[in-house]
Amino acid sequence: MSKRRLLVVDDEPDIAQYIGQVAEGLGYETRVTTDAENFKESYNGLNQMSSFWML
Repeated sequence: MSKRRLLVVDDEPDIAQYIGQVAEGLGYETRVTTDAENFKESYNGLNQMSSFWML
């Protein structure tokens, strides 16, 4: 089974990092971003993989 993936996007860096850390503790591969350009790059990278969660 492939590792679960989560893309965290929030304009508050502390909140985004916290969510990412909690998700990693639950076994998710996470990517955290706080701006639109990084979001686009991260989304495109994850979208090419089999599956992911975006909150």
